[in-house]
Amino acid sequence: CGVVGGFLGTDGLPGSCENVVVKNSTVTGTRYVGGFSGLTRSTGSITGCRVENTTLTSTSYIGGFSAYADLGSSDKYEVPAIFRDCHVSDVTINQNNTTGGDIYTAGFVGYTSYGTSFIDCSVKATIIADKNTSTTTLNDVAGFLARSSSTIGPTCINSHVLAGTTITAKATRVGGFVGYSEVATTYNGCSSAAAVTNGGNYTGGFAGWACGSSMFKECSANGNVTSTFSGKTGQSVGFCGYATKGVSFNGCLVENAVVNAPAGQRIGGFVGQLGAS
Repeated sequence: CGVVGGFLGTDGLPGSCENVVVKNSTVTGTRYVGGFSGLTRSTGSITGCRVENTTLTSTSYIGGFSAYADLGSSDKYEVPAIFRDCHVSDVTINQNNTTGGDIYTAGFVGYTSYGTSFIDCSVKATIIADKNTSTTTLNDVAGFLARSSSTIGPTCINSHVLAGTTITAKATRVGGFVGYSEVATTYNGCSSAAAVTNGGNYTGGFAGWACGSSMFKECSANGNVTSTFSGKTGQSVGFCGYATKGVSFNGCLVENAVVNAPAGQRIGGFVGQLGAS
């Protein structure tokens, strides 16, 4: 569910929007909840659209703009949806899952597959709050994109999580910009100033976990990172908590950030751990 549409486009039928503004709204559901759209499944374009002063509540798949963005199976070899000059500001996202599992909660889009482009987009002064108070383990929370998955990763160009955005989570793979960059994804000229607090593993000022030959070029992070995770395998860092073989960082920067974590963790200014072997 979303204010503009539950589905924005569907298999074989592109859906496009231009200069549409959602403001002063409330969306409550149990899955696929977005401020603009629940699921963007489209070869269309979303240009110049905004979500402002809106509150979202769900147990999983939550995005300030869209909960899920992908191509349907019949379109998977086409050009995927393009988000251009779209912005989320003053949005409150309440994740209230208490049973555990994948929650995909983020300031812009919760989950992507089959490639999506985000160009000149931003998240500003947005509160992302994981309401989990149990001992369950949740996955993937971020300021912009919770998880990129499937066979084709998204492309993020000149997109930003701006100051005033806060992330409070108790989850595995939490990042100021992206939680879990699972497949080859390109981040070019992106930044995060989100303040991140996490009680789970793999916490980064920009990315929680990166793999699948993801490429970070001229990206930056300057938000504080606070971890309350007590396990010694925890990783809390200024940029990327865990990076596997094939991930590349080119011209990236962490500055004016403070990382606070319990003793015994893998704590780094830039990366907590490079690869498993």
